[in-house]
Amino acid sequence: GLPGLIMEIEDSKNHYHFVAIAIESKSNPIIIRTDKRIIKTTREKFRKTQEAYFDNPGQFLGKFYDNENGPALNIKLKSKPYNPIELE
Repeated sequence: GLPGLIMEIEDSKNHYHFVAIAIESKSNPIIIRTDKRIIKTTREKFRKTQEAYFDNPGQFLGKFYDNENGPALNIKLKSKPYNPIELE
């Protein structure tokens, strides 16, 4: 119901602040990805996985890097603040 285009917006806690700095007209086509590696999931499962990643990012990296003996590495990294832009 707002008149016009929103050029700047922020949340009430000042965690997020967005400012439009340019508007460009492009004639490029919109590409819809159909990659077979895309994982279909529910919003709830995605949010739980996202929160687990922020709690322990090294747990996720260890799954992709093996040591010379084969098993996944146990990488300890500092947790990141979990502050999703969309609140439930």
